[in-house]
Amino acid sequence: MNKKSLNFKKAVAFFLKSGTISLYMEGVLITRGWRGIGIGMSPHEVKSVIRSQILLVFFLPILLAVVHICFAFNIIRKMLLLLELTNVVLFIGCTAATVAIFAIVYAIVYSLTAKTYYRITYSN
Repeated sequence: MNKKSLNFKKAVAFFLKSGTISLYMEGVLITRGWRGIGIGMSPHEVKSVIRSQILLVFFLPILLAVVHICFAFNIIRKMLLLLELTNVVLFIGCTAATVAIFAIVYAIVYSLTAKTYYRITYSN
């Protein structure tokens, strides 16, 4: 097994582990609060509240990371030039692909979390 595939497997394992832990911890910590949120609300209103609150928690970090990369672009470009890596289009493409992959995985975890919170709300 070469070193690159081993590092890739470690990265995937770490990413899945961190997503699972955050999903579990959030569920454990705020289960009681979500049970009370559905009182006096229709199922559509509850889904809307859950969606809006969890959407902010999941996608704000990605948005801030993109803003951070945009502001750091010139410095990153200069660092790549020191290493004689001059293909800016490749850098932008790789960055966009990475953000897209993270967004897809976050969307999957977001979907699972929203369904879980909705189930917790109506479990009584």
